Amino acid sequence: MKNSLLLLVFALCHLVNAQNKDFTLGVVLPAPSAKLTESALHKLETKFITVLNKNTELQYGFSNDIVITPRINVEESSMVQGGLENIAVVKLEITYLIKQLSSTESFGSLTKRYTGSGKNESLAIANAFSQIKSNDKALQDFLSEAKQNIYSYYNQNCQKVLTKAANMAQLNDHEQAISLAQSIPDTGNSCYATAQQKSIEYYASYQKKLCTKNMANAKAEIAANNFEQALYYLDMIDPSSTCFAEVDKLIAQLSTKVDRKEKQALDAENIRLKAMQEISKAYFQNAIQTTTYSIILK
Repeated sequence: MKNSLLLLVFALCHLVNAQNKDFTLGVVLPAPSAKLTESALHKLETKFITVLNKNTELQYGFSNDIVITPRINVEESSMVQGGLENIAVVKLEITYLIKQLSSTESFGSLTKRYTGSGKNESLAIANAFSQIKSNDKALQDFLSEAKQNIYSYYNQNCQKVLTKAANMAQLNDHEQAISLAQSIPDTGNSCYATAQQKSIEYYASYQKKLCTKNMANAKAEIAANNFEQALYYLDMIDPSSTCFAEVDKLIAQLSTKVDRKEKQALDAENIRLKAMQEISKAYFQNAIQTTTYSIILK
């Protein structure tokens, strides 16, 4: 068992080192309002994701609870004559903030100004958001600098994160424990390897609950004749879990219904790795996507 755990730690480390963009940021937006419409916010979110994915060192995702969020201030708003109808013109300021949701720790800010126009003020604001460019050097440099600040933070606070994860594990909150340990990036010190080892230990303790959950999901998909999705859940069940004998039987039954030639069974290490990544992603995605804040545009 010890050798198996060491192999998985090696696989985790190798996967991260093989990726150039090994760190992610989520996006948190303000709640919609009369002037800041759902459509405008969707455009702003798309712009943020494009900017993040353009960066060479990080990308949009949910491997932690660190986010980029805007503070929006409309500095000027006016109606100007434009031929057949008046046009609304706005000049607004966006302050880009990068922070951690759980600690409110800040890793940098950058203020940019944009101008937009439209038939009304809300459309002009949306148009201003369209002026955000993914190749904006100031924005890209800001993101890269923020990543270095984040890594410095983890170098100084890694043990605190591990302690919190251990406390969550003692409370049987294995999802948070795994997610916290998985959120620690590889900054070049020994703490990352320790975090990966702890992730595996918490995952092993979580197996009974996880096995029951994934087995129930798989059976529900089988009842609905969604055999591919059923196999997805079955593949997430660790071979060391108590219900794996039943997993083998179900996979054998499904093999007559789904072509598995191109889908060979995953080995134990890959199953654990995939499961831990999915747990962490789901945990932080829920934390980020349920976070909004109110903003007053004057």
